[in-house]
Amino acid sequence: NIFANYSGRLSDMDGYGNSFRTSFLSETSYLDQQIDFTNKMNSQNFTIGADFQPNKFNTFTLSVIYNSWERSGENDMEYASLNSAMLPTGFFLRESNDRMNNNGLNYSLNYRRTFDQRNRELNADLVFSGRGMSRTEENLQRFMAADKSMTDRPDLLENTLMDGNNWMVSFQTDYVHPLGKDKKLEFGARAYIREMDSDFTFLRYNQGAGSWVNEPGLSNRFVFGEQVYSAYGTFGTTIGAYSFQAGLRAEQSYVEADQRTTGEVFNNSWFHLFPSAHLRRSFEKNQSAQLSYSRRINRPNNRVLNPFVSYSDPFDLQFGNPRLAPELINSIELGYTRFWKNTTVNPSLFYRYTDGMITRFRTMD
Repeated sequence: NIFANYSGRLSDMDGYGNSFRTSFLSETSYLDQQIDFTNKMNSQNFTIGADFQPNKFNTFTLSVIYNSWERSGENDMEYASLNSAMLPTGFFLRESNDRMNNNGLNYSLNYRRTFDQRNRELNADLVFSGRGMSRTEENLQRFMAADKSMTDRPDLLENTLMDGNNWMVSFQTDYVHPLGKDKKLEFGARAYIREMDSDFTFLRYNQGAGSWVNEPGLSNRFVFGEQVYSAYGTFGTTIGAYSFQAGLRAEQSYVEADQRTTGEVFNNSWFHLFPSAHLRRSFEKNQSAQLSYSRRINRPNNRVLNPFVSYSDPFDLQFGNPRLAPELINSIELGYTRFWKNTTVNPSLFYRYTDGMITRFRTMD
């Protein structure tokens, strides 16, 4: 069996926003920011693959996915500084043009093994992907007097360039074994390794020399590596109108955040256990109720880990924290399901608690 697929997407949006900041320092002052923006994006996905089945029990699938997307954006920002009497003390405009290109390839090999015994199955997946990205941002800042009239102060010109290369490889295997008519055992393992390399260059135009100058203190290269190894097992059974499933996953992860520009390397490792349990009760007239508990993990991405400061907005500097630990999410859910001939109703109530939540916070300098 040979298969292929193509999909594409076009996106065009515009919007606006504002921020009003009050600073309680030696004297209260205010900063009023207004922004108008437009964003455009187009993406394409190509898939081609083949299934080979030498006999009724064994199936091999090989597929290749090519993904490409481009994004462009324009931001117009107005900054007004106000004193304690709300009178303007300074004003400037900042125009930003952003362009990004992203291309990636994904190779996947799957093996599926079935047996004479019903519902007994073995699956194994090997995946490798690589991705390249380039981004440019052009910034023009015009300084104006408090009455918004032009001044003699020269414009500030700043450009940022970023090149990124990412790769990922993973192997996963899952096995399902029935234990009689109403019981089954499932277990598996997964290994996941990835690396993300981002090289960031900050250029400022030197009016006197008439040329662009690389600002070493504002340029940065950040390499993020992650390894995750996990194994799990679940057991499920049905007794009369009740069905029950319980499982446990063990996970060991290693993270390295390498700030190549400053020579700082941050290493972390974590071991976690993730239990889960699901109970379902069936009733007459096509009704059922479900109660479930699960524990999940949400790992920080390289953007929030990167400690280098982004200067794209001079009044709102942003940087990450390489010491961030993953979020651990505990969730309990109670649900009810009712089927009719052409309609299904499925309300649910859940409680979710996140331990070590990753969030932004702001301080004033």
